[in-house]
Amino acid sequence: MTGNKLTYGCMALFVLALLVPIASAVGYGTSSIALSANNVTVNVGSSAKVNYTVNLASGSTWGTTLMVLNQSQLSSQGITVTISNQMGEPPFSGTATIGVAASASSGVHQVAFAATGDDPSTNNTVLRVEVLQATTTTPQASTTMPQSSNQASNGTSTIIQTSTVASTSTVPGTYKYPPSNYDGTILLVLVAIIAIITAYLIMRSEMMSTKLIIIGIALILVGTAVWLYGDYSGGLYAYIWSGVAAILIGTVVWIIGDYRMMAAHKK
Repeated sequence: MTGNKLTYGCMALFVLALLVPIASAVGYGTSSIALSANNVTVNVGSSAKVNYTVNLASGSTWGTTLMVLNQSQLSSQGITVTISNQMGEPPFSGTATIGVAASASSGVHQVAFAATGDDPSTNNTVLRVEVLQATTTTPQASTTMPQSSNQASNGTSTIIQTSTVASTSTVPGTYKYPPSNYDGTILLVLVAIIAIITAYLIMRSEMMSTKLIIIGIALILVGTAVWLYGDYSGGLYAYIWSGVAAILIGTVVWIIGDYRMMAAHKK
């Protein structure tokens, strides 16, 4: 009878572990990004602000994060983009602040925005940023020609101008979504708690079949947690597939343990 109760309990946990990611997947949708301006002009050493709105395009509203896909490229060019209210459920709005360092070179740059998470944007939204360098003029240089007794010569003033050619920073067509700002501490704490409880139950158990069932359940729970972390952190497929693998391995271990327990009760 005890073996049957343990089996039923394992089945209930297994079904729950699978239903949580499935319920999450049901809420998938798409979003679009609207900017208050498509072009901004910023002087070196200054900044500009652009308002944005992430709208739901299809599906249901779930956790979504607005990202700058080419932030590392922009940073190397002296441009930083700070996003307020970066995460939410569409529709949500905020402000993107574009800061230009004093050492940045003049030219035209592109900031690629994309929504990641359960409601990703189907297309990137590009903001054109024109960086202006402070213009300087050289002092007037006068050249005096010698004067003769019957001829006077006027001085010639020359102004040298430097022209700046705008360089365009192109945005690659394909990006891998970078991790969002979710803190992985919660995941680590959850995995640690599951590991501690698992170790305690294994030490208290005498039958190998029971230990296998406990290990299987632990793997399923850890896999579910890792899957959800990867899902809600902007589609981190390394976490998602690792979670799926842990769930599958845990299922196999649990079935083996359950089979051995039933076989032992038949003897």
